[in-house]
Amino acid sequence: MFRVGVDLGGTNIAAAVVDEQYHIISRASSETGLPRSADSICDEIAGNVSAAISAAGLTPAEITNYGIGSPGVVDVERGMVIRASNLDFTMVPLRRMLHERTGQIFCCENDANAAAYGEYIAGSGRGTRHFLALTLGTGIGGGIIINGKIYSGAGYAGGELGHSVIVQDGEPCTCGRKGCFETYASASALIRDGRRAMQQNPDSLLWDFCRQNPDRLNAKLVFDAKAAGDQTADFVIRRYIAYLSTGIANLIRTLQPEVLCIGGGISNQGQPLLDAIEEVLRTRDFAQNSTRVTLLKIAELGNDAGLIGAAFLEPDFISAGSRRTPCSIYSVNRKKGFI
Repeated sequence: MFRVGVDLGGTNIAAAVVDEQYHIISRASSETGLPRSADSICDEIAGNVSAAISAAGLTPAEITNYGIGSPGVVDVERGMVIRASNLDFTMVPLRRMLHERTGQIFCCENDANAAAYGEYIAGSGRGTRHFLALTLGTGIGGGIIINGKIYSGAGYAGGELGHSVIVQDGEPCTCGRKGCFETYASASALIRDGRRAMQQNPDSLLWDFCRQNPDRLNAKLVFDAKAAGDQTADFVIRRYIAYLSTGIANLIRTLQPEVLCIGGGISNQGQPLLDAIEEVLRTRDFAQNSTRVTLLKIAELGNDAGLIGAAFLEPDFISAGSRRTPCSIYSVNRKKGFI
């Protein structure tokens, strides 16, 4: 048995054929090419799906399930992207449009939720029931799994892990608020603070690491400068870890998952990153004397998480926190707007 998963992003559109052991056996991808109409994007998705199936030596009749992860707020019952600002999607009937092009029924989810589910079934969340994935990139994304089901809230916009406020009246956020978790603990925040620290400390090794050009600074270089003994970078990293740990402590106190995994570029720091966070958490963990504490792990699947998770999306499992419609009745309810 084989499944197809699609990861729709603002930069790339990827499709993959995945077997029942969560192995990707073929894939196809192309640039999203924004700005672009929803019709054109769906044409591109359909083309990549067809190419991935052909590359696997299969036919559409041999695919048992189709799923897609899309940016934005996704109504999984109707297969509708309510709003995805980076794609300029508003009320786009993604399931119906893909069905018109492929003849197949796609299970639709938010891309971060799909990636979290991929990690849950095939990566760092294997064997758990309560799992949380945190992605540290340009912003902070992630997904929540409760009792083995994606939680996205009554209106499908829950689980925005980067947008809880950790500093009152702090740095402005793209969401319109100030002091959000992602404005202090994303990779973008680390780069911003590193550049500010460079300007205040002209003798910092950060200048050498970015070849005297602050625009070249990235998160890895800040960690590299700290490892080389630079005090400025050490200060920036310590403050960053403090903010990151504050947000993680909030998530653990709210949800207490069995495992919280960290992905994104920052996670390449590996175990030393986890050790630094755990050192702070030991002083803040409300349940530190419990026999079952949350384990921190590094995400295992990288960019494949979204493809694998999307391939295994089935609405009879993604039901926590909102009404969901079983996939089996999509085809007999077309007049009611499911596709």
